[in-house]
Order: sequence, then C-alpha cells, then structure tokens
Amino acid sequence: MDLRKNLWVYKYNPETFDNIIFNEDIKPKLGKALDEMPNLLLYGSAGVGKGCFANIMIKKDNIDLGVFRAKQWCLKVLPSKTNSFIFTEIQRAFNLKLSKKDMAKLGEALKLNREKEQVSGIKVNSIDSIKGLEGKRCLFILTTDIIPYLIQENTPNNKMKNYLYVALTRAREELMFLVTREVEEKYSRELLIEKFEELKISYVG
Repeated sequence: MDLRKNLWVYKYNPETFDNIIFNEDIKPKLGKALDEMPNLLLYGSAGVGKGCFANIMIKKDNIDLGVFRAKQWCLKVLPSKTNSFIFTEIQRAFNLKLSKKDMAKLGEALKLNREKEQVSGIKVNSIDSIKGLEGKRCLFILTTDIIPYLIQENTPNNKMKNYLYVALTRAREELMFLVTREVEEKYSRELLIEKFEELKISYVG
C-alpha cells in the first residue's frame, strides 16, 4: 500500500507553501525569511507540521539538503564509528559547536539505531521516543486511548492527536497496525473493519 496516497495525514498534506495555513501575520514574514536565510531550524511539538513544511521547502530547493545527506551518512557509518567521531564530523561539516544537550539527544538517536541493527524481532518504543526517526517498515500498536483519533471520532485537538500524527508518519514504505484485544472488545471487529476500509487500511485477523 502506498501510504502517501491512502492515509489522510499524507493525502491532505499541503503540496505548496501557498497551501499551508498560517496566521496571516506570520506567513509573509516566514516567506521572506526563507528567501534571505541560508539555513533554517524548525522546532516545535509533534504534529504541528515541521516535516510537511520541510518537504515543501525541499521541493523548492530552499532548504540545505546537507542535513538530509548527513542523516544518511550517520546511518551508514553507525556500525563502525563511535559517537565522538560522528559528533566531530557533524560539527566540522556544518561549522557549528554542539552543546552537551545536543550531543545527548543525538547520542540517544544513535543508540536507538544501533540497537535496531543488533536486535532481532520487533522492538517496541513509545511514540515520544521515535519523534524525528523513520523506518522502512513500522508497526503501530493501537490502544483504546488512541484508536478514537484514528477512526476520527469526535475528539479534541490535543497531545494524543499529535501522537497519532507522529505514529502515522514514521514509516517510509509500509505501516502495519496491531489492534489490541481491548480495542476489539470496546469497538467490535465489525466496526473496526468498516472504519479501516474507509481509511483504505486492510484488516487481517
């Protein structure tokens, strides 16, 4: 299944800068900044649209692709190089000084990727721990607290909705869902199958 064509978080993503909805006073300032600044750091909580915005800017060649090439380089050298070597090379390549906090965050991301290479089977992480990370194939465990947001019940815009966005956008190619017994007991298998069909998600079980 092509996730970027079927899941609504991809299907309705804006394709151009003009399609992004901002406060009216912010949009022109941001557009001007993009034209004048050589580098841009996007920061914010999960689900606010950082990845979507970055993808649009990449298409317009307004964001330095070096950041994305650096990520690929890190994954390539990860098995054979130490964190200290990687930190040094990143600082040299981007002409910057990483703080202890930066190194701690980057070190945690490197640790997660090293463990992924060493551990066989399925590794389960919290949504908080996978922010900013991606995988070719991902498993999303649906629990009773997050399923209402997936099937689009009347739910408020809150942290849980942001978590759903993060979870749905981690897989590059294939995203699989695991429905817990508690979810099936609460909603019934028939209702879940119906809702999943509406979202173009195959239900097996």
